[in-house]
Amino acid sequence: MKKILCLLGLLALVSCTSEKGEVLVIGIDTVFPPFGFLIGDIPTGLDLDLIKAIGKEMGRPVKIGNLLWEESLSALQNKEIDLIIAGMTVTEERKEVVNFSDTYYISQSQMLIVQKDNTDITSMDSLVGKRVGAMLGFTGDSLVSSIEGVTVERYTTAYQAITSLTKGKIDAVILDYEPAQKYAQQTPTVKLISGNNAPEEYAIALRKEDTQLLAEINKALATVKEKGIYDKIYTRYFPKDK
Repeated sequence: MKKILCLLGLLALVSCTSEKGEVLVIGIDTVFPPFGFLIGDIPTGLDLDLIKAIGKEMGRPVKIGNLLWEESLSALQNKEIDLIIAGMTVTEERKEVVNFSDTYYISQSQMLIVQKDNTDITSMDSLVGKRVGAMLGFTGDSLVSSIEGVTVERYTTAYQAITSLTKGKIDAVILDYEPAQKYAQQTPTVKLISGNNAPEEYAIALRKEDTQLLAEINKALATVKEKGIYDKIYTRYFPKDK
């Protein structure tokens, strides 16, 4: 686990500089629970709570906007936002175009979501010849795209992919472990299958030139962790893990 910003017209974003004390404009993904999701029309999630805590330590208010994944990096480079915190996995390819903060979360694996009565798909190896839904630009997209014989259907939201699965339009969905768990809990007709066990690091993405902002973000993130604020936020969204 996304057109530019303000999907559904939830929140208007403004562009602003990254001076001390000024508003930080933040890109948030609200279709990636528990890191970002909506309660009614109100964005919430671990990413939102964490960046608010980081902003407070920096003495800088944050302005949150909904972010569509496939154009998130271009929105960052075009200075429509100051940073991205959206369950973004650190990869060597992304490091070429952005700087990443220190890691704030490690995701354990990719998961496959299939219908409960599906007995054909038991692992990544059994996806050959199947139609698999993936989130455009996510890690799962790269994984299934590398498997010869898999038909990949790309979606901009996990909800769209899960809906296609329940309607029989695709055979499986691949998604990060945490949002996969959430969607499986909400959809009683599906089950989870382990996809791979490679951990992924989530971090905040910033423009290459914003080195001072990066240093401030890392310092504030470390302080949030030292004060136990991060643990409180984590437990709020993963209560069984603590």
